[in-house]
Amino acid sequence: RSIARPLADVAAYLRLSGATGELPEFPERQGGVQEIRDLTQGFNHAARAVRESRERLTRAYVQFVGSLAQALDARDAYTAGHSRRVSDYSCAIAKAMNIPERELETIRVGALLHDLGKIGISDLVLQKPGRLTPEETQLIQQHPVIGKRILENVQGLEEYFGIVELHHENLDGSGYPHGLKGEKTPLPARIVKVADAYDAMTSD
Repeated sequence: RSIARPLADVAAYLRLSGATGELPEFPERQGGVQEIRDLTQGFNHAARAVRESRERLTRAYVQFVGSLAQALDARDAYTAGHSRRVSDYSCAIAKAMNIPERELETIRVGALLHDLGKIGISDLVLQKPGRLTPEETQLIQQHPVIGKRILENVQGLEEYFGIVELHHENLDGSGYPHGLKGEKTPLPARIVKVADAYDAMTSD
């Protein structure tokens, strides 16, 4: 019992890790076989190191993608600072709505990245001084999907998908890319949509 039961617990935790993709932390054992305690403590140490490395990598990627978003803003004097302002407005709206802190951070970063997909749109379309043709409008409406596709290349950024992909949906279903109605669009994406529209209408 002193060996088989602790090993069964270890196996159960490892099965949980395999099912969820997350590294569980074993509860500290005060008694039992020393080798089992050493095994679980070693696993906990390794799991913490892996989690910290993953978090650092995710932060680094978000910073890198944020730099891409800033580079996108810089392509056109009209959009300079747009992503940062949309992020600030979105956070102000979310705070006024008493959105939980964890979701607020998702909104902050998601708003910074909301126009990421415009990296894949030609400058000839983005900076066209006159009215867009129907074909050009259809092209520009692909940027939310392109943005999500960029984020899909890295594990751990799933929480930003909804904002990046759905920030041009409208309550009446007239938006894009999916024509969602009402609350079918997640609240964070609706918040960023309002902030995005506000900045477009109030900036020079």
